[in-house]
Amino acid sequence: MKCFKSYLLFIFLLVVTVVSAQLPCSAGFNANGTDDFITVPNTDAINVQDTRNRTVEFWFKPSDITTRQVLYEEGAQVNTIIFFIENGRIYVGGYRNNADVVANRRFFRSAIGDVEVGKWSHVALTLEDTASPDLTFKWFLDGVEKDVQDGVQISRHTGDIAIGRNGGNMRYPESLTTNWVSSSVSGSTSETYSGVFTDQLSADYNFNGNISLFRIWNVARTQAQIDTNKSTYLTSGTSLVAYQDGDDIKYQANGTASIAATATANGSGTTYTWSVGSSTDFSNNANWSGTSSDVTKTQKVIINNSTNNPIITATIGVVNIGDLTVDANAEITVESGATLNVFYSLINNGKIVIKDGGSLIYHACNSPIQGLGTVDIQKITPTYSTNKFFSYWSSPVISSDSNIATVFSDASLIYKFDAAAENSDWVATGTSDFNTGIGYAVRNESTGGQLRTFSGKINEGAIEVDIYNTSNLEGTDFDGVVWSTSGDNLVGNPYASAIDWELVISDSDNSEIEGTMYLWDQNSVHIGENRQVDYIEYNATGG
Repeated sequence: MKCFKSYLLFIFLLVVTVVSAQLPCSAGFNANGTDDFITVPNTDAINVQDTRNRTVEFWFKPSDITTRQVLYEEGAQVNTIIFFIENGRIYVGGYRNNADVVANRRFFRSAIGDVEVGKWSHVALTLEDTASPDLTFKWFLDGVEKDVQDGVQISRHTGDIAIGRNGGNMRYPESLTTNWVSSSVSGSTSETYSGVFTDQLSADYNFNGNISLFRIWNVARTQAQIDTNKSTYLTSGTSLVAYQDGDDIKYQANGTASIAATATANGSGTTYTWSVGSSTDFSNNANWSGTSSDVTKTQKVIINNSTNNPIITATIGVVNIGDLTVDANAEITVESGATLNVFYSLINNGKIVIKDGGSLIYHACNSPIQGLGTVDIQKITPTYSTNKFFSYWSSPVISSDSNIATVFSDASLIYKFDAAAENSDWVATGTSDFNTGIGYAVRNESTGGQLRTFSGKINEGAIEVDIYNTSNLEGTDFDGVVWSTSGDNLVGNPYASAIDWELVISDSDNSEIEGTMYLWDQNSVHIGENRQVDYIEYNATGG
């Protein structure tokens, strides 16, 4: 086989999101917009103190940016720090005593377009006890300082701290269109509020979306510290008094000197157990002990050995589970068109079956999958008109569990692309194990349509694949198109779900990759050489 076209990146997508240096390592707390929130009790480490040094920071990914939604608040009608979304912007700030007095409030907001539905953004607010002025407020978006103002002390305030909703009688800027002043930071499109505030409003304004890597520090973090560590899971540090662990907040309780208390999201502490029911329907209440788990929340679920093993169908769609345990001899199946999201922990001593077109996404960044069970990823080979066609593959399970001869026992030819070699070209492989993240071209003796099962432990976390830009072979294919192997690499999706190609190419760590990938879609046979027309091009502008 030969390949062509300079600077190609060949990708075969099987069907977990790529972990990027510019994104949180976990999907974190998944708020459903109605009754999902975390309440942290009063503590002298956070709110029951006169606050003069503070950093509140977290990632968020909203499902709605139009409706008013509170992401974080401490305080209420007086002495408040708050983050909320409304009309396409995020609002960040604090006030003390009477918010209608300009000297007692500091409020910022982003520009329209800075936050988007379904997009992760990192936000931070700092209050620092400085020599001149007396106090300083700053806010940051995606690690970049957006604005700075003279600060105000946020005096002690009782009332629980809320994440994902408003838990008190909060006040908000009365106008979203007037009395907003441009940022004092050069190049920033942020704005500061100088108008009056609403009366006390008690509406919950529940957040719909994800919050990840939430942290509170009793020190003003620097821009470098915020930016460098924004994607890192931290459980300790100078003056760290609270941090997020899934849908739990670990915090320093009242009268203590270390982080040892836990606040759990509303409803997430309940455990739901699959019992011997009348059917395999995951959504049928009768199949659960007590009641069915709420697929909109990240709860604890146990799948035990049963006559009827649970099946997640395309009709159910997306299922969110916080902590999933699959007992020995138990089995759960995810059918085509369905997605199983596991957010915080997965203990698998049984079997998880992901059928062709189904997805398993494991979101945790600090808790590897445990247990002695297996995950079966089932894929169907494409159907072709003759037995001379190739299909491209990569393995979603670890290399030691994915033997080529086992998965493709009837393959007549198997190739990978030796991108590291001088005059890089296709090379025949043996029947050893798949290399993680590497693509393979496989030709069967039949015309396709076979079931291929990758069984074992799925790949987790960040997968790094070396790419090369070596010297090249050149030639002309049967259509007269000149080809070159310069910069060609055949890589593959190593996960049990789809990847977002636009996130891959937008990651600054992947600056050596050109923006277009080429998907193999063979539609003709020329023995010994493939053709340019057998590749589908895709980049950020489309196909």
